[in-house]
Amino acid sequence: MKTLIILAMCLLADSSLQAQEYLREVLSKLESVKSATYDLYSEGWMAGDTLPSSVSKVFVEEYRNPQDTTIGSSFLEWDSEDQTRFELGYDGTVSVYMNRYQKVAEVNDFSNQFLPVRLIQPPFFNYVTSIIRYTLETKDNVTREVKETEKEYYLKLTIDEGVEVEFFGKPFHFPEMSFMADPIMVFEIWIDKETGLPYKYKRELCGSNSGIDECSNVKLNTLPDKNFDLYALVPEGYELVRMGEKNKCDEEPFKLADKPAPDWTAVNMQGDSVSLSSLKGKVMLLNLTGIGCGVCQLAIPFLNELDKRFDKDKFQLVAIDSWGKPLASVRNYISRHQIGYTFLSGNEQVVIDYKTGGFVPFFFLLDENLVIRKIIKGYAKGTTEKKIIDAIEELLK
Repeated sequence: MKTLIILAMCLLADSSLQAQEYLREVLSKLESVKSATYDLYSEGWMAGDTLPSSVSKVFVEEYRNPQDTTIGSSFLEWDSEDQTRFELGYDGTVSVYMNRYQKVAEVNDFSNQFLPVRLIQPPFFNYVTSIIRYTLETKDNVTREVKETEKEYYLKLTIDEGVEVEFFGKPFHFPEMSFMADPIMVFEIWIDKETGLPYKYKRELCGSNSGIDECSNVKLNTLPDKNFDLYALVPEGYELVRMGEKNKCDEEPFKLADKPAPDWTAVNMQGDSVSLSSLKGKVMLLNLTGIGCGVCQLAIPFLNELDKRFDKDKFQLVAIDSWGKPLASVRNYISRHQIGYTFLSGNEQVVIDYKTGGFVPFFFLLDENLVIRKIIKGYAKGTTEKKIIDAIEELLK
């Protein structure tokens, strides 16, 4: 009988007053959430993946913050296993992120932002509130679908505006980005019938990536009024650094210049280990990249051409995913972007040894003895390409 009930899903048409009225009830309940604590399980997926490329779990304290006219919420994230270990927070003015690689607390006061929004992921209940409010009020080109099963309602919202639409307290339409081939956005929300509140959502940028967030062990309106000092949560021994300002950590990778490159061991697409020391004898451009990095993706056509430009007996191009994505995700990424140069699956050790702090892309030019001769941070079409080509040609003279 249960199977029959689930299979006989009740489709509520978009024009149905019943569907819209139900979503208004959900929105009203969400707007009554002044604070919440919950465990948050997250998955990240790249297009074509059969397994998630990233998985994480944190404990969250979320607060309604009417003084913040941007996001409208403040939050703290803690390690799920050790809830005294602070990971990330936003107080309505600044965010603080704990960079464990470099032992720094990265402070973002949003003074150097290039868009009229604060680029920070809002907490769960804030985020789904924005999506449902948009669903009810928008005049954008969208389609809506609401389904009912025995225990939950399911909302699917498809946005076809020609650009990416995201929610930072309010909906924001991003400018066109050249690496986005299909900027159709799909948001799915699962709503528990018993509580009348969402417990899971999926966000998908068609043809690119998707993410799933699911909360559990939810407790509502039990926290005191927001009264926390982000700076007081930073552990002893961590340096406070402001995003957009140079600090000693930014200089660390460049101290490797004219020194032997740290050896590493990564995995090729056949699952075999490859070490840097085994590649001695040619000039090498080592690209530390990250699957899911948009700027890194923009560099792929140039790197494909660069790989063909120089004599294979004298030059080699090697890229390493330094974000530790699963091998299956790396294979999928190579296939989807038609990467023709050597691309390996790495881990956090290469980030530690090359002192990049997880920043990508980084380019390290090595001579035939594996000594680092030039280091380039970031990628800008044209200017970065010229720097790389000129440096390679100089080494090959």
